[in-house]
Amino acid sequence: MRQINLDDINKNIEKYKREINKEIRMEQSNNERFSTKERTKERTKEKQELLDKITEGTIENAKAQGKFKSIGDRRIFYDPS
Repeated sequence: MRQINLDDINKNIEKYKREINKEIRMEQSNNERFSTKERTKERTKEKQELLDKITEGTIENAKAQGKFKSIGDRRIFYDPS
């Protein structure tokens, strides 16, 4: 019976990981359920600025209402309810 080292298994995984992940992504992109829609038309600079202002206003309102909660130093939780 052939014996295999754990190191050999890890090397084999590292060797083929990139190819396997690429195949999985290709299969998922062909599947309509997993595919992402790409924007066909870029947003104008004015529209981008408007969306930024709307987002900033929403964030400020949520902060004022106490809907943001800190989870550690670098993470926050937004409770939309």
